[in-house]
Order: sequence, then structure tokens, then C-alpha cells
Amino acid sequence: MTKVRQRAQKMQKVMLNWIENPRFQEIISFYSDKHLLEHLAMFKVNLTNDMVDVVHIGHMENFKNIINSGYSSYENLLYKIMNNLDLLSEKEEISLFFDRRILMHRFCQGQINDEIEFICLFNTVFRWVHCDYLLLDSKDDGCIYAYIFVFDMSDYIKKQETIKDTAIESEIDSLTGLPNRLFFRSVAPEILKKNIKKGKKTSFVHFDIENFKAFNEKYGANSGDKLLKFMGEVLSNVFSECLVSHLSQDHFMVVTSENDIISKIEDIHNCIADFSKLEYIEVKAGIFETKDEELDAFVASDRAKIAADSIKNKYTEVYRFFDEELVNIVTKQKYIVDNIDNAIKRKDLRVYYQPVFCTKTGTLCGFEALSRWKDPTYGFLSPADYIVTLEEYRLIHKLDQFMIKSICRDIRFMLDEGFKAVPVSVNLSRIDFELGDMVTYLDKCVEKYNIDKSLVHVEITETVLMENPNDLKFQIEKFQNRGFEVWMDDFGSGYSSFNVLKDFDFDMLKIDMLFMKDFEKNKKAKKILAAIVEMAKTIGISTVAEGVETQEQFEFLRTVGCDRAQGYLFGKPTPMNDEFFDFFTKTMR
Repeated sequence: MTKVRQRAQKMQKVMLNWIENPRFQEIISFYSDKHLLEHLAMFKVNLTNDMVDVVHIGHMENFKNIINSGYSSYENLLYKIMNNLDLLSEKEEISLFFDRRILMHRFCQGQINDEIEFICLFNTVFRWVHCDYLLLDSKDDGCIYAYIFVFDMSDYIKKQETIKDTAIESEIDSLTGLPNRLFFRSVAPEILKKNIKKGKKTSFVHFDIENFKAFNEKYGANSGDKLLKFMGEVLSNVFSECLVSHLSQDHFMVVTSENDIISKIEDIHNCIADFSKLEYIEVKAGIFETKDEELDAFVASDRAKIAADSIKNKYTEVYRFFDEELVNIVTKQKYIVDNIDNAIKRKDLRVYYQPVFCTKTGTLCGFEALSRWKDPTYGFLSPADYIVTLEEYRLIHKLDQFMIKSICRDIRFMLDEGFKAVPVSVNLSRIDFELGDMVTYLDKCVEKYNIDKSLVHVEITETVLMENPNDLKFQIEKFQNRGFEVWMDDFGSGYSSFNVLKDFDFDMLKIDMLFMKDFEKNKKAKKILAAIVEMAKTIGISTVAEGVETQEQFEFLRTVGCDRAQGYLFGKPTPMNDEFFDFFTKTMR
């Protein structure tokens, strides 16, 4: 037998022993031939001359983004690849495993094959990787060669559920399979540092599903889970080379250095909107961009969330960048949260009363109580600012309890002064029902100030009802069983107003002021108003229209049978002062 033939047989035996390695066989047998090639990269390396030949890289886009014709040096290619392995605890071990000189030393020691497995972020994509090498010498040129196989075995690991045996178990969300908040907090700072070194900007994009809680309540937890899984899949597909994390509930975060973010956000928005035929689903995105070396990654993610939160309930806005305007908003929000208690103690917060008139008699028949905050630093704070902020930070009950107590005290004062009191309505937040028993609180205030329950009405908006309809239905019934009227505020402003009427029993509908805005120009507005009033009569509910500013509007409401009207035609909101009592005395004659 010739030496060439003997050598060929020896090489064949070596390769068979290598390929028949149990772990190697276990992995490659999981994939079909086609999928194996898609998940496989193979390199032939001339260790002696530091030359690399890319034999195959399948569909492994991570390598394609790095390898190009300019990488003929194995050591340069290895350096480039290692630089793209983010937050890898075994980085030193892996670097030594593939080191050219160490591989040559192993060959000389008779160690011609070995394997290693690790978990990494490759171009910010989470991967499970298995690597094998086989070392052979060539009698033709006298060089030592390494055949290196790299498997992306993420699908295999997930299928076998061996993720449960890894140290990263606590860092993966079980529902979506995406990195969770813990993983994000570990990796995001590393990505930010790396991009800064490369001179790239980093974008933090926070995604939030609008009204996800309502969707979950309406269609059940299983449907909600399917939506979250779908959201995770869409984000992973669209931002395939980025860190995509599921932080909590319907909150997702993407960290990327890509430039076409807006088009991708719009693609995601459209894709999620088409998810369900039963309900329109909308996604909001907040974006924060930075190249700042001093900036904390967690601050960046918070700013992205603030940007997303700023466009909630704004149906025409899909995304928002964090900018100087939002910096001012955040500063103001912190001030509001820190000073709500002081505002109540110092009487910076006061109750203003806007009159409600009866359309049949043209006389005063009630007030709506509205809060006003005159601050020593900001002057008059907009209710839109502080109410939303207090709701977000779950402090709104402090304001609403202050309102209820003040209303009851003011009504008692009027009665003691010999005035004939009229009912006052007050709006409650959805958070009130989550943080405490507002029914009992109102009941105790009425009892404390010894006033009739018919003098205090509760207003609830449609958006409150959609958050947790079953519990709210119970709460509404509790109010009514205790003797309080419950009104539906802003009727017609949302998508589901008529469905709400079907499911809930109200004593009064407050028709949204937007119907009055185009009253003179829009002929449809009058027809819709008339239809709403007629429908309410049919089901036995009284009506009051907001935003009435002209006599023409008032006369129309009287004609179609609307019971009450409220707006600047009758008076602006005022505190209970001399001006208020002059107005009250005149209108009650």
C-alpha cells in the first residue's frame, strides 16, 4: 500500500471519528440537510500562512455582514468576529480556543479536534452557538490546516428546552422567547458603549400596545398572550440584527444603530393593526437617540418610554422622538408628583364650578366641579398636565378625594348660609377604583357634612369603562345603590360609546363638546346630536351637552329635547367667591 493511500485512509478515519462525535451528531441530526446548511458556516484555515478560505456560510447573516473579500487573514477575521460578540462572559476562553498559534500547538501535541458551545449576542442578536474544528496537515505544501464548523443551534436548543439548563434561564421571557428586562439591563449598556467606540448613534425604541389591558379584559388572557407573541415575532423579524427585549406586559424595547427606524416602525404599526379582525390595535413607539458617552443606557430607555407615553390616545401619531419639549414635560411631571401634597395644604389647588342650565326653564340646575392648580413656580398648571401625571404615578386619588371633600364642604357652607343648593358633579379617574373604595369615601364625606346624596353626582368617562368593564359595572351599581347618580362623560368621543350604553346603566349622558365645535358649519353634527338625544330618551337616560357657546346652539338643544346644557354661554368655571355668589343669587331668582 502506497504512503499516499495510507495517508488518505488515515485522514478518512480521523474525519469519520470527528463527525461521529455524539454531540456533533445530536445537533446536525436535528436539522434537515437544507436547514443544516442554512445554520452552518465552514472555514478552511491555513494556520501556517494565516490564510482563511470561506467555504460556506449558508444564510448566517451575522457572518455575511462581517466577511468580505478583504478578509484573507484568519487572525484579522477572528479579531473582527470577536469584536461583534457582545457581553460574552467566556470571551477570553473562546478567543483562546480559536487562536491560530494555540491551534498549531494543539496539532503538534496530537489534539486534532475539539468543540465548544456558548451563548452570545452576535450583532446584538441572541444566539446559541456550537463550534467544532478538525486539524490536519498537508504533505503537498507542508502547512497545517484547520476545518472550522460553526452552528447556530438556537432552534435546536429551544426545541430541546435545554434553555432551562443554562444560566440565562432567568433572562429570557417564557412567553415571547425574547430577552427580558434583566437581560436588557445587562446588555444594553454594552451595546451603547460599543456603538460609541465605532462613532455610531444608538437608538432606543420603546413600543407600547395602546389599550392592551382593555383588549386582554375583553378577549381573554389567551388572546392577549397571542398578541404579545405576535408582537415579539414582528419586532424580531423587522429588527432582525438588533437587541429586541420584552420588558413587561405590552412593553417592548429595541436597541439599534440602524438608520431606517421610521419606516420599520410604520411597518410594525401596520402589521399589528391587522392582527385582529375583532378589534383595532395600535402600537405607539418612542425614540431616543444618543452618541453621549456619559449617558446611562437606563436613562436612555426611560426617555424612549416617556416619548411613547406622550402620544397615548393621540390616534394620528404613531411615533415620537424624545426632544427638548419632552425634557420640560418630564421636569414638570416630577414637580407635580413632588408637590401634590403641598398644593393641597397650601390651597394652591382649588375647586372651580361651571354652571349647568336646564333647557326647558333656562334656569341654573347644577354645577360641574373642576380642579385648578395655581402654582407659585409655574403659575396656572393645565389640568391636562397634572391629571395625566397624577394618573400615571397613581396619585390621582389624592386630587379626587380632595375634590369630593371640598365639594361636600362647599355645599354644606351654602346650605348654612341660606342658599338653595343645586347638585354638583365630579369626574373620577379609573385609578381611583384600583387604589381604594371611592364609593365608601364619598359616602362618608356626604355623611360627615350632612348633605343629601342627590346633591353629588359622579362622572365617569368611556376610557375608564374600557379598562376593566366588569369591575366598573360593579362599582357603578354600588354608587347607584348608595343613592348617587352616575353620569357617562364625553359620550361620543371614543370608539365604543354605544356598546358601553348596552352594557352599563347610567343616569345621564354628557355629550362631548366636539359635537358643538363644528355646529354651525357641519350639518351632520346637528343630525347626530338629535339622534343621540332621541336614543337616550328611548332607553330612559337624560342628556346634557357640553361646550355650548351660542344662543343658537342652546335653542337647537332645547328643540331636540336635550335636558341640560353647559358651556361659556352660561358662565366660565369660577371658584366659590363673591363673584360666584352674585351669579348664583341672580340665576336662582
